[in-house]
Amino acid sequence: MKRTPTLLAATCLLVIIGCEPRSPSLPDNLMGVWRTSDPKYAGRFLWLAQDRVIFGTGAGSVSIHPIRKIARAPQADGTLYTITYTNDDGQEYRLSFFHDLGHGGVIWFKNQKDILWKRANR
Repeated sequence: MKRTPTLLAATCLLVIIGCEPRSPSLPDNLMGVWRTSDPKYAGRFLWLAQDRVIFGTGAGSVSIHPIRKIARAPQADGTLYTITYTNDDGQEYRLSFFHDLGHGGVIWFKNQKDILWKRANR
């Protein structure tokens, strides 16, 4: 009978740990550095990491933001991903893009359908 409180406490601890929210993460096929050949974005890149989004903003500078939420919605022309991330002040922003495996795994931003981004070689 003395084991019952210990067993109950251990069970409660496992339930609490199991219910702890996990950090959102991207699928492996999206993680990496993405670049476009569009001259407007020369020297720029998008780096999708497991738990953060990093923008290469030119001249060697980067902007790093933690990912708070990832939404995924299958569409006719690819999968629409919406990444919610925060800036240094905690303000939320959204990055929405389509990912199409059928054309070599390109992505394009929801508001820039004509500019394709390709994942850089690892």
